[in-house]
Amino acid sequence: MPQVESMTRLFTSFLFLFVPLLTFAQAIVINEVVASNDSTSMITDEYGEYDDWVELYNLENYEMDLGGYFLSDDFQHKDKWKIPENTIIKANSYLIVWLDKDENNMQKPLHTNFKLDKEGEELILTQPNMVTADSLRFFRLATNVALARSPDGTGDFIERRPTFKANNDVAGMVSNESVDLSFKLFPNPTMGTTSIEFGEYVSLSKITLSVVNVVGRVLKTETYENFAGTRIVMSTKELKDGFYFLEVRSPKQKRTQRLVVRHYRP
Repeated sequence: MPQVESMTRLFTSFLFLFVPLLTFAQAIVINEVVASNDSTSMITDEYGEYDDWVELYNLENYEMDLGGYFLSDDFQHKDKWKIPENTIIKANSYLIVWLDKDENNMQKPLHTNFKLDKEGEELILTQPNMVTADSLRFFRLATNVALARSPDGTGDFIERRPTFKANNDVAGMVSNESVDLSFKLFPNPTMGTTSIEFGEYVSLSKITLSVVNVVGRVLKTETYENFAGTRIVMSTKELKDGFYFLEVRSPKQKRTQRLVVRHYRP
């Protein structure tokens, strides 16, 4: 019995230490990121500069001091930039950090010593104990387009117009049904996935992708409600090698391009 009680106390102590760590890790998250910001966004830092930025969100019902947390664009160097002491984020609220590569620490207080590459990058938020609190990876993020969680703090990342210290609710997006639906396919030929890349930011109430064979039979359809972004990645793994047509439809437009599926290189 004493051995059982000892094990019970040990297990209880372990839970006491471990559970708060999980709660602590989930309290602060990356909520929105812009990897290329210019003057048309009208979003500037306190010096009037159009810098890249990240929005952090506090899921807790009380304010927290983020002093000692780290931000980085390199998983091998997670402590690249340290958030200054006494950096307070209010309950259920936002904090903006400017990712502007301020290597000489000339701009204070929340200006990092690195910036993001809009062609593809990773961003890591790390706790003072070096445990990763949150992270994301992205591929090609257009200028003045944000990757944002919807709903705030807990949702998946979607591409949309920046909201900057405001709610990322998808329902709040403004649709433009007349936007040009012209697109490119990359890669094409494809071996498994292809990216439908629009020439500009697209915000639509509905967009439908259809893969059609050469005799007009629809083989695959995907529909996206309240779509906003610059690209859609589509799987072609279930399609046999051959030639197809990809139709992209909105409530007012239709565009078609030839799609080549080639699972094996010659």
